[in-house]
Amino acid sequence: MTINRYMPQAQAIARIIPQTLSQRGLEPVITRFMLTETLQGEAWMFAVLDEQRVQRLEPYTTPETLHQISTALHGLPVLVSNSTGIRYAILLSRRPHLPTNLPFPGWRRGILQIGQSAHGTPISVEWESLGHILVAGMTGAGKSNLLRLLVHQAQAENIQLLLADPDGRSFPYMAGHSSLLGPLGSTLEGCAQVITAALNEMQSRATLFTGLPGSHDTLDAYNVAAKQAGQIMLPRLLVVVDEFNGLVQASGGPRGALAQQLTRLAWGGRKFGIQIVLAGQTFEKDIVGPVRDQMTTRICYRVATPSIARIVLGEGGAERLKAPGRAISNRWGLLQTYRAPELEVHKGDGLSPAERRLVDRLRAENDGRMTYEVLGRLGYSRRSADQLRRDWEQRGLAVRRPELDNALCLADFLNKPV
Repeated sequence: MTINRYMPQAQAIARIIPQTLSQRGLEPVITRFMLTETLQGEAWMFAVLDEQRVQRLEPYTTPETLHQISTALHGLPVLVSNSTGIRYAILLSRRPHLPTNLPFPGWRRGILQIGQSAHGTPISVEWESLGHILVAGMTGAGKSNLLRLLVHQAQAENIQLLLADPDGRSFPYMAGHSSLLGPLGSTLEGCAQVITAALNEMQSRATLFTGLPGSHDTLDAYNVAAKQAGQIMLPRLLVVVDEFNGLVQASGGPRGALAQQLTRLAWGGRKFGIQIVLAGQTFEKDIVGPVRDQMTTRICYRVATPSIARIVLGEGGAERLKAPGRAISNRWGLLQTYRAPELEVHKGDGLSPAERRLVDRLRAENDGRMTYEVLGRLGYSRRSADQLRRDWEQRGLAVRRPELDNALCLADFLNKPV
C-alpha cells in the first residue's frame, strides 16, 4: 500500500473543506477525516459530517456545494456517501489503468512472477514468503491461467508437484509428468489420493526434520543443516487443489476426511516446504473458514457474488471486475496477472519455445557461449544482445565462467541436451 504518499494532500483537504463550507454560510461540522486505500488501489479521503449538529442536511449535499468544494480542491471529484452516515468522499488517486494482456517475462531463478500492480510495478515474490494461496474466479476470469503460471515456474525451479484437477481443465497436459510426486488427480477418488499423498509426505518430512540435530523452522534451514551433515536434502512441494469447495462438499463436507486432511496440511505443511494452492469458482464460509487464516496470499478474479469476494478477501469488489486476468489480492491490491506462456512443460526448464530454440543454437554453434559474435549471426544488434545477456544473467540462465576469461555462458542445466 502507498497511502502515506497522499498524507500531505489529505492534510490540505482537511483545511480546505471547512473553509469552503464557511464561505457558503454553512457551519463546518466535520467530526473527523479518514484517509484509506482500497484493495483496488484507489486512495480516498472521507470527511464525516456531524449529523447531530446539522439542522438540515440538504444545504451540505446540493450540487452547488459539491461543485464549490471540488473547485477549491482543484477539480478533485467530490461525492456524497451515506452508507454509514453522511460524508464527503474525495478520490485522491487516478483510476488505476492496467493492460489487459501481460505476456510472461520469462522465468527468474528463486522468484515467482505473478503480474503487475495498479501502480505499474511488477509483482514478484520468493516462494517461501508466498505461503499458501487461495484463488477464486469464474470460468474465463483467469484462475486456471494463474494455476498454470504457478506450475510452470515451479517446474523450472525443480519443485515437486501434486495436482488435483477434478474437472480436467487446468492440467490435462501434466498427466505422467516427471515432476509429479503422484498421479494427477482427475476424479474424486484420484483427488483424494493426491491429498493423502501430500499428507504422507508431510509426515515423512516431519520425521526427517526431527532426526536432524538442531532446530529447523523452514525448508531452507533444514536443507542447509542437511547438506552440512551429508544427509538428504528436500525439494519444495507445491500442492494444487482446483475446485476445492466442490471437492469438500462431495467428500463429507467441512467435517469430512478430505477437509480435515487439507486443514492439517494448511496448518502444518509450510514448515516442511509444502505449499498448497486452493482454488475454485466459489467458496463457502464454513468450508474455507478452517484454512482461510493460513492462506498468506489470497487472489480473487471475477466472481459471481460479493459474498464470495468477502469470504476470500474480507471485502467485495471482485464481482465487478471485467478484464480476463484482472484480480484483487490481499497483498498487492488490484493486479493483472501474466499470461501463462506457451507450455512446453515436458522440457521442465521454464523457457518459452523461442528461448528454447535460442539455447539449442547457442549450444550447437558456440558451445553455449553467449558472445556478441554468435548473437550477431543470429540477428541480434549490439544493443539487443546487451539486453539479452543482462536479462539471462539476472534470470540465472547464464553465468560467468572464470576458467573461460569470465565469458558469459549458458548455465549448466541448459548447456546440455534435454
